Amino acid sequence: MINLKNYSRRLLGTSLLLCLLAMSGCELEDFIQPEKPRTVVHYGPATSLLGGTARTWVEMVNGKPAAIGVEMSEEVLQDLPEEMGMFFLELPGQAHATGIKSVMLDWNPMGHAPEEVYTVPHFDFHFFKITEAQVKQIGPGIDEGAYKLVERGVFPSIYTFGPEPFAVPNMGVHWSDITSPEFSPAGFSKTFIYGSYGERV
Repeated sequence: MINLKNYSRRLLGTSLLLCLLAMSGCELEDFIQPEKPRTVVHYGPATSLLGGTARTWVEMVNGKPAAIGVEMSEEVLQDLPEEMGMFFLELPGQAHATGIKSVMLDWNPMGHAPEEVYTVPHFDFHFFKITEAQVKQIGPGIDEGAYKLVERGVFPSIYTFGPEPFAVPNMGVHWSDITSPEFSPAGFSKTFIYGSYGERV
């Protein structure tokens, strides 16, 4: 015969013991839901641009910069001009934490060199670690400082200039990723290029 009352008590006690043993390997944090990241986007002032407006933005996650970019209104892309244009955009104060000090946007209706690579209409977005005044001091010519950057291995090996490190006015030397789609039959749609002047990135 089985005493069902005592058996039920023993069964309940065993179940509670197993639960406690299972829980003993867990930390309190395992039962607390982590807080959702607090994301805030800060915008720079809108700048008139090609019949529309453009503005910079910085995304902050829990008070730290996570992304930076440029936003253009739809009007900018309507009836684009046949002349080139170069525009500096103001940054919000929060951009200071990114190390970026100035942003320049270029409209290239005929593209630019090298031929058959970037010679299609497109925008260039420049994010500089120097001020607008310093950017405007960058002149044209062969930049010997680029060779020092190669010696120090500053850039990944897939990035190179060519055939010589020619500094473009207001921009510097352009370092392209030779594995990017624009150097293959896929062609150019978007890319990431490093810039340098002297021995500075």
